[in-house]
Amino acid sequence: MSRFVKLLFLSALALVSCGQDEISLPDAGGGSTSLCGDWYPGATADGGAFDFAEGGTLACHVWDSVRRDGNDGYLHLGDLYLAAAHGEVSYRSVVFVFSARNCPTCHELISALAERKSDLEAANGLFVGVARTDLLDPGSRLDLATAETVLLDEDGWPASWMLTNDAEDHFPTTVDEFTPWVAVVRLSDMRIQVLSNERFAADNLDELASLLASY
Repeated sequence: MSRFVKLLFLSALALVSCGQDEISLPDAGGGSTSLCGDWYPGATADGGAFDFAEGGTLACHVWDSVRRDGNDGYLHLGDLYLAAAHGEVSYRSVVFVFSARNCPTCHELISALAERKSDLEAANGLFVGVARTDLLDPGSRLDLATAETVLLDEDGWPASWMLTNDAEDHFPTTVDEFTPWVAVVRLSDMRIQVLSNERFAADNLDELASLLASY
């Protein structure tokens, strides 16, 4: 795909709704990692040296198992990076919030995030909820419909925010704990600024909002 066609594609992804830029969800199964090239931060001829840790570069992942407002689609980090770089969207970060079935502290954090939805969106963060397992059955894997039930019905995740069950296993299993993990990725360089299950809690989300607004 030429860069010109790529930018036209990205323009089609950007929607304006009530003053808030949003990424539309293309049809499920439409993602392709082949769309990532040497323009992506950290990319090299052998595929890049990426590290899922604070300070590392998040690899150019594609999730085919994404839902928002009841609609299925995919999330392509390469698309999102280019859209932000070329001013197609106002997002300056993507925030992954990890939950699980039977995780009471996950519910506490996500309920608090939902209450601060307007503030956090004003700080230009794109939020993605991730629910993969039942903590009482560590070997389990949730399908997308069950992940939606956990996040929306049990945790209070806003339906207008993206959610996924990470069916592609892009995230390491170490993020499945009895305390919720948060990963903050700065879109200008796809660096993981925060990866922690301790830094943010229901009572200190001002710090998260300030961090997102600083990008």
